[in-house]
Amino acid sequence: APRTKIEYICPTCNGTGDENYDSYIDDLEGGYTHEVINCEDCGGTGTLGYKNPLLEEYVDCLHFILSIGNDINMNEVYEDYEPKPLYFGDGDILGQFIAIYDWINSLYFHRDEDVSGEIYDLFFAYFLGLGEMLGFTWEQIEEAYMKKNAVNHERQEMGY
Repeated sequence: APRTKIEYICPTCNGTGDENYDSYIDDLEGGYTHEVINCEDCGGTGTLGYKNPLLEEYVDCLHFILSIGNDINMNEVYEDYEPKPLYFGDGDILGQFIAIYDWINSLYFHRDEDVSGEIYDLFFAYFLGLGEMLGFTWEQIEEAYMKKNAVNHERQEMGY
């Protein structure tokens, strides 16, 4: 099964939720008890949150697909665009990937023709369908994309 959830461990308390966890080991060896101090960074939970690597990879691909759209001037066409996902065949993920790759090939081979916008529409729609097949809502995709975009802009400002 794909990895859809990874937990961020708090580095301050090493995932214990206790800022005083270092003295815990010393106390065990000496037979003493230590005072538990809730970690301020994680609120005493030991974690800083979760991430979804599959969603992050999907959003990376979306970012690339949108940059292709910008390169072929699709940004002017999509001002009032309402995304409509498409599905290939009986809805299996492998078939969806194959359909996406077929549309990528078509887009490449017809890149100098007027039909490239229509092909891009289909390519994009099948990619959106893949996102739904992977269990993502449009809201999740949009939120993850905005976070990634903010990080990208921050990196660009820092010269990365």
